[in-house]
Amino acid sequence: MRFQHLLPLNPQNLPGLSAHLAFNTAASFTTNTNRQSYGGGSILSCFSQVVTLTFHNFVSAAAGIAIAAALVRGIARQTTLIIGNFWTDLVRVTYYLLALICIIFALVPVSQGIIQNFKPYTVAKTYEPYSI
Repeated sequence: MRFQHLLPLNPQNLPGLSAHLAFNTAASFTTNTNRQSYGGGSILSCFSQVVTLTFHNFVSAAAGIAIAAALVRGIARQTTLIIGNFWTDLVRVTYYLLALICIIFALVPVSQGIIQNFKPYTVAKTYEPYSI
């Protein structure tokens, strides 16, 4: 996010974020608290939104599910001393659960014609019927 002005998929030519704002945004999405003190699409490029924020949301959710699975295994198992591999659980949850759910749920808006594109933002012009 600090160097988004140098990265691709920045059709609005948005500048990089300040150090404290980039850290706050990355830390909040990594911890899945999503403290959003930024202006979303108005200050983050398409690349920053897709790569950094989406990645953090997926991995933080997968980490929580993997930790919950290890806790359940630790409580339920009585004859073994191992509770599984965290990295294996993290990858499996990300690919087989979260990505699959996102693909399925993405089909609904796509079927209705809603798209995500990487073009510059469209400026909407409103019509005022009466001017006083």
